[in-house]
Amino acid sequence: MFIVKRFNKTFNGMLLIAILSIFGIYFAFRHASIPVKRNFLVGLSLFNIIYYFIYKMFLSKDQEFLKISGYETFNWWSELPLQLCNINMILVPIGILLDSNFILGFSFFVGPLGAMLAICMPEPAFTGHSLLKPRIAGFYGNHFMVVIAGISLSTLGLFVPETKYIPGVVKVGIALVFVIHIINTILRKGLCEYANYFFTYSPGGVGILEKLKKIFKIPCLYMWPFFLVLIPYMIGVCKIYELFHK
Repeated sequence: MFIVKRFNKTFNGMLLIAILSIFGIYFAFRHASIPVKRNFLVGLSLFNIIYYFIYKMFLSKDQEFLKISGYETFNWWSELPLQLCNINMILVPIGILLDSNFILGFSFFVGPLGAMLAICMPEPAFTGHSLLKPRIAGFYGNHFMVVIAGISLSTLGLFVPETKYIPGVVKVGIALVFVIHIINTILRKGLCEYANYFFTYSPGGVGILEKLKKIFKIPCLYMWPFFLVLIPYMIGVCKIYELFHK
């Protein structure tokens, strides 16, 4: 019942709910003050962080997950919210509190993109199973909330996508990659030998990163050219935004 597979009825239903949620948030808060909008998105992100760790608690006791994923034991150090698909839970509140357009820009451009990639290309343990299973409800609920929060930064007027912010967003991204690589290196010293947040050590099956790794062999540095691919995407989003706000 409610089996989730890419673009089946259950998947499309969740996608529709996410889209309606974005519109619902816009209409509910469109006349609210900026502080109220900020507080709402900070609250949504904090709720998602709590939701994330509850989901991971269920996952830690899920023997089927361990079997499908090929893990002998569950390692919390490999489940921190430090991937492109979920770090937005942390970055959105930081960007709002610091009033940083560059951090908010990264959260708007990259956060929803990373979450949607995870949703559309899930690991085997998260596809072909019932939405009623805690790990499935946790995985999709968490990632869709990341998408909703990231896009709502723009729909609520807290971040205006403009090309002038793109260089700063790229700098934030590169800095994050470097910091996350240091975290991976520390974790690999004994806490989690396969830590690979942001895929700084290996591509993890991501097509474009696989190609870059063949050209640039050095861990961490091999993925920085990815931002050259990301730049046209960000420019395209800005142009679409301009088109609808003329």
